[in-house]
Amino acid sequence: MKKFSVTLGVAVMVLLSVSCTKTLLSLFPGFDVKVPDMQVTIPAIPIVPADEVELGSFSMHFNLDSTIKSNTSNVFSISSVSSMKISQVQVTLSNGNVLNNLSNFESVRILISSSYNATETELVNLSFPTTESYTYTSSPTNAPDILGYYYGTEIRYRLFGKLRKPTTTSLNLTMGVTLRVN
Repeated sequence: MKKFSVTLGVAVMVLLSVSCTKTLLSLFPGFDVKVPDMQVTIPAIPIVPADEVELGSFSMHFNLDSTIKSNTSNVFSISSVSSMKISQVQVTLSNGNVLNNLSNFESVRILISSSYNATETELVNLSFPTTESYTYTSSPTNAPDILGYYYGTEIRYRLFGKLRKPTTTSLNLTMGVTLRVN
C-alpha cells in the first residue's frame, strides 16, 4: 500500500506540473513589438525594367527571446510563442519629391531570411497608389508566420520593386514593421 501511495503521489505531481505548465502557456498575453526600422537607399533607376529589380538589402541583430522576457517580466520566453506575423508595415521616403516618390513604384516586396533559417520567404507584398505619396501604411491580412526566422538573432531582408515610372534621384526609404507575437 505504501508503494502504491508513493507511486500515486509521484503521478499526481507529474500531472500537476504538466497541467500548470500548459495553463501558464495558455496565459501568454501576446503583444505587438516594433522591430528596428529598415533603411535602404534606392539608387536612381532611369529606365523602367519589364520585371522587378532588387532595390536593396538590410541586416539587423534582433533577439526575440530577450524582447519577450522584457515584455513579460521574465515569465515567458520564445518557447512560449506559437506564432508571429506582421501586424503593420509603414514605408516612408524621406527625400522624395514630385517626380520621385512612392507612385514611381507599382509594388514592393520584402523577403526575409535569418541566421536560423536561410530559406527566403516573402514577408510582405505592397501595391502603391498612382498618386504622389511619400508614406504608405498597410496591415496585411494574409501575413505568413515568421516565428521560425526569429529563433536566430541575425535577420536579413531583401527589398524588390516593380517600377511604374523611372526615378531620377536616389531615394532614402525607411520601412517600419510591427509584429504580433502570440
